[in-house]
Amino acid sequence: MKKMRMQSTAFAIFAGASLCAANLSADTLGFWDFRDGAPGASVSEVKSSNEKFTGTAGTSKNGGSLPTFASDSPGRLIVSSRDATELSAAPQSVAFRYPDRANRQSGLIDIGGIADELVGKGSFTIELFVKMDETYRYWMEGDGKYDQISKTVLYLEALKDVGGFKMIAPNKVIDSGDAAGHAQGFAFEVYGRTSEAATVAWKAYNSTGDISDGKWHHLAVVYRETDGAARTGTLSFYVDYGIIGSPIPYANTGSADTGLKFRLGTGYKDAKGAEKTDVEPINASLAALRVSSGALAVEDFEVVDEKGKAVFAIGFNKEPVQDGEKIGTSKGDVKDLAVYSGAGLSPSVRIDYGLHPEAFPQYDVAKSRTNRRVRWGGKKMWTNLAGCHFLGYSSLVEGTGNRQFAGTALCVAGASDVRQSPPSWTMEAFVRAEYDQTMGDGNGALLFGKSATDEFKTSGQDYPRYCWMLTRTKASDGSKLRLSWTEVAENGTYTADSEKKVETDANCLGDRKWHHVALSYDRPSRIFTLYVDYQSVLTQTVGETGLLDNLRGSYYFSRLACSAGFEGWMDEIRFTNEALKPEAFETLDQAGFAVIFR
Repeated sequence: MKKMRMQSTAFAIFAGASLCAANLSADTLGFWDFRDGAPGASVSEVKSSNEKFTGTAGTSKNGGSLPTFASDSPGRLIVSSRDATELSAAPQSVAFRYPDRANRQSGLIDIGGIADELVGKGSFTIELFVKMDETYRYWMEGDGKYDQISKTVLYLEALKDVGGFKMIAPNKVIDSGDAAGHAQGFAFEVYGRTSEAATVAWKAYNSTGDISDGKWHHLAVVYRETDGAARTGTLSFYVDYGIIGSPIPYANTGSADTGLKFRLGTGYKDAKGAEKTDVEPINASLAALRVSSGALAVEDFEVVDEKGKAVFAIGFNKEPVQDGEKIGTSKGDVKDLAVYSGAGLSPSVRIDYGLHPEAFPQYDVAKSRTNRRVRWGGKKMWTNLAGCHFLGYSSLVEGTGNRQFAGTALCVAGASDVRQSPPSWTMEAFVRAEYDQTMGDGNGALLFGKSATDEFKTSGQDYPRYCWMLTRTKASDGSKLRLSWTEVAENGTYTADSEKKVETDANCLGDRKWHHVALSYDRPSRIFTLYVDYQSVLTQTVGETGLLDNLRGSYYFSRLACSAGFEGWMDEIRFTNEALKPEAFETLDQAGFAVIFR
């Protein structure tokens, strides 16, 4: 292992930071993993993990069937995202089903006591997973009419016998094509706050897709109290970790009565107190219900912990390909990439920078391809015939305008989905350096890193500029690999002193050959480890305040605004949601001519 040399910046500029922080006052009031009965058994009651709250099952007003326990669940382990606190290992689900198309009624679960812990008691967060299979169709046979929509996933009473709000699935029904009758989109309704209110005060929709897709979707509602005396604040609705609509003003005023309703599976009363149970029974599965005091940030929502999954992977695999053909345009479009996610995401990849026509990355088959097949555990394979040639100032003649700024950033855009920002991770790629940097930014030429924002440049502030980045220093500084990161500031502000740096002792990529480079971060130990050709060349522990990680920060390759542009080739980029060891890295299988991702 190489000896490390620490560096720090010699100046400080004050700047405020507007990044999300954890709600340290939030506590889990109750978590239900629905392991109270054997799969297939009818639900009679469900208890929270702390056994403080018990739910009792029943049927909707006009009949229907009791919900049943099922072994199906979002994943083998449910954790709190930011700190990876285990919420449940091997959770089950509860299935709400219509007996048949003619009888569109199902069951319900009333959970006693929990509503009284929420109404009039300050900020809170409610979250759970929902799934609808392809067979969950919302229509009656024969009459050609679609079933009444607005099926209630979760209902909370506000005042005695008066509806407060509800989660809905589906919001609409697809009315044509092969998917006719399928559920379309989720919704969230807030009722009027008194029994005299006649209509729904506000509704947020997510109605862009078919949700009879057999996939688990995460739903959450967050009440953030802003006036403790008046008990007022805002309600926000989230679908798959992204906010839907806008926060709505809400009065979380209490009731003199106790025994307020908290119900799964059907509505109860509307804003006027009218019974809703016969028209709103759901036809879906629910899992991993968590109720928390305090307004959780998205980074603190529950997630499925599936370590070792590729959050995203990028291969440069156009076939056939012309020598030197560009893969980027000045509009930021990227074409003919193979982009994969084993975590169920749809990463957005773009070109973010380039001041010279030749500064966009190019395929370069004749000289630089790794020329291997790529296999993902035997499930996915493509032929790699390209590699990506990143160009910059060294390839331009002296006197070219803005030559020192030439270079291109390949970007995986930031997303609100917490699965794209795992607490522990590994970034790896095959890299071939072509030039040593002789001019430009003193931070060096970027291999890969994460911006502190979702933009190429930070706007309106100098710090924080990045969460972390791996660069190759200027030739005058030894062309070493430099790890830079930003530590969380206790006072909520960031300066140059928040940025830390450490370097390898030697030039690791100076032979102009292909090398495998990997950087991992283990959140529990706060340790970075840098590997070159499967050997550890640097380890570094982050300070006790922790590593800055902005949820919407974008991942960049070859260039950031605070770095110079890397000049050379990259191929088979992979970002994994675990701090991997070398035996789990992508490898070149010379016998089978494959890059294997374990």
